[in-house]
Amino acid sequence: MYNDEIPKYKKKKYKTVKKSNHKHEYKKCLLYVSELDDYMLADYCIECNKVYNIYVISEKVEGTNSIRGLTKQEKLKKYKDLTVKRVEKLSDKYLS
Repeated sequence: MYNDEIPKYKKKKYKTVKKSNHKHEYKKCLLYVSELDDYMLADYCIECNKVYNIYVISEKVEGTNSIRGLTKQEKLKKYKDLTVKRVEKLSDKYLS
């Protein structure tokens, strides 16, 4: 009688993933990350402001096989045609 009341296994609860009701259309931007106090290159959705790819901005040093990061001023000068967007942390999925 006691064994009949206890289920044999715990039922799994499935998490549903919320899907967007639009097709994401990504556009490049210069992303300012407050946590790092630095700029990065990223893609964001025009409709919902979802951040997609985040790229570290760097350049190859001539004559060697090394790569160096650009300063804030160099990044702003190089990508002056892109809009600047902002996030608090690098792990944020949406623009603030």
